[in-house]
Amino acid sequence: AWAQTKTDELNQALNQAISWINKSPTEAQVYIEALEKRQAEFNDEQLHKFILMKAANLGFLGLHKERVDLIKSKIDSVSDPEIRIRYLYHLSSGYSRLADYEPALVAMNEGISLLPKLMGSLAKLSALQGIVTILVSLRQFDDALVYVDRILEIDDKSLELTRCVGMANRVEIY
Repeated sequence: AWAQTKTDELNQALNQAISWINKSPTEAQVYIEALEKRQAEFNDEQLHKFILMKAANLGFLGLHKERVDLIKSKIDSVSDPEIRIRYLYHLSSGYSRLADYEPALVAMNEGISLLPKLMGSLAKLSALQGIVTILVSLRQFDDALVYVDRILEIDDKSLELTRCVGMANRVEIY
């Protein structure tokens, strides 16, 4: 019972930090720093959630080099394609924001190779969104639209997240 309580408490703290990222990445940093001190207590799922959350927050803060460095320091230990694709998204997106396109394309190509192995809609969205981000950065809009259409084809049941992201991409490209 004690272990479950600790797991629940850490999950709640992670979710609270994630909610702050959406409100204020600067304020979320306080929660992230507090959680950073507790990393040794995380199970594998929580650790991935924390790293990906921290990477997202670094991106929102415009700290793309730090974002890339964080993901590069952790990605080699991630073998599950459903999780690895999310790391690759942050890697390709971070490199794109730094205008360092060669490593961004390497990450994108690895993401493309993982697509057939992905089952979850969020993982598929991460893969395809990473591709769209790079192609838009390279001003390859027609190619990006092909992947936007693939995002719109993802069935994410009740979330409708893929539809929102796909339509937002389409608006941005046009």
